[in-house]
Amino acid sequence: MGQVPDSELDRLAELGFDLLWVMGVWETGLKARAKALERWRSGVYGEGGWAEADVVASPFAIAEYRLSAAAGSPESFKAFRERLRRRGLGVMVDFVPNHAGLDSPLLSS
Repeated sequence: MGQVPDSELDRLAELGFDLLWVMGVWETGLKARAKALERWRSGVYGEGGWAEADVVASPFAIAEYRLSAAAGSPESFKAFRERLRRRGLGVMVDFVPNHAGLDSPLLSS
């Protein structure tokens, strides 16, 4: 989230937003991505000019409630929250226990 420019955060604050709900912060797994790739290759997502590298697992296919590498480190997420706070913006991430992906250890117990 460190790649979100300050100008965009300023714009959101100026538009009157006070909270950002961020998706895709939790760790997904290889099985969930493989399923997404399978669906993409079959044309489920239609056209769109996507490349294979653009296809990721659904943010609802959570393997672990641990910050994903794509979202950054815990320190970078904390820095992102501080950047939001300075603009009067909050951040929300969700925890939905039934959002277990194919890689979740909950499915193997």
